[in-house]
Amino acid sequence: MNYFKRNFLFASAVLFTAFTSAQENEETFTTFKEGGHYFITASINGKPETPIMLESGTPALFVDSAFAVSTGCVDISEYPASDHMMNLNGRKFRITNEGDGKVRIGKHTIYEGPVFLMADYENPYKVAVPIHLLHNEADGGSRIVKVDLANECLQMQSKASLKEADKKGFSSYKITYKTYKKMPAVKSVLKIDEGGKVRTLKGKFTVDLGNAEVLFLVEKNKNVTKFLESNPDMSLQEALAPNGAVVGRYVLTDKCTICDMEFPDALVVVTPNFMGILPEGSIGLKFFMQHPSILDFDKKRMYVK
Repeated sequence: MNYFKRNFLFASAVLFTAFTSAQENEETFTTFKEGGHYFITASINGKPETPIMLESGTPALFVDSAFAVSTGCVDISEYPASDHMMNLNGRKFRITNEGDGKVRIGKHTIYEGPVFLMADYENPYKVAVPIHLLHNEADGGSRIVKVDLANECLQMQSKASLKEADKKGFSSYKITYKTYKKMPAVKSVLKIDEGGKVRTLKGKFTVDLGNAEVLFLVEKNKNVTKFLESNPDMSLQEALAPNGAVVGRYVLTDKCTICDMEFPDALVVVTPNFMGILPEGSIGLKFFMQHPSILDFDKKRMYVK
């Protein structure tokens, strides 16, 4: 065997070994959409598979109390009783039990963080998980999550895969946890092009898979308040509930740009329902439906393609 052929075969073997190792250290879930949310189907602590709603704008794993008891997916006795209430987009739920815990999802994905057992968590789902608190047990507990909704994929990536992906045309943005309940937010400049004028707002934007639009703005945030006051000519319209009550405002943009990604004819919602201590806004599902993203929650970077 000549020198060049021998070295080519050696290099190929190294690449194949690295690729195989990376694949073994990853876990991939198929996503599906129902209503305005995305889900995966997976086992919880080894119990039969169930739909799990994907979140990232919430501080805890939510599990319906009755569902936890009937399936045994979470041992409710491990969590102290609670009389706290949780406000989720205007709906109030009673937390029956809460505490920090570890919950296995799928084969080797571990949720680690606050667990809220909720009374009458009446939704199309019984479990909702914030992806920033998922750990890849097969990769040393790393928190690297690939979100590729267009290809129906949520993947717990390995550190080795991230090194490769970083070289394939992804743009990088800083993630910060200096937010309410340390929920991850991306530092970016928002540009709203509407009515022949471009308006800009620099700030932090929560990564929120529970937000069905491209972008929500938090009206009570002081920087958003100043932004709205400085742009009285922006065509804000009232958002109405089915009963006719005003629940917020919105602007239909000619173009919205966030994280340097452009969204023509995007709807930007201005909501009064969130606390003013929250970041300026939240990046929602329509962003991730169009742009595959890798969120390295350990190194505090979001890679977008």
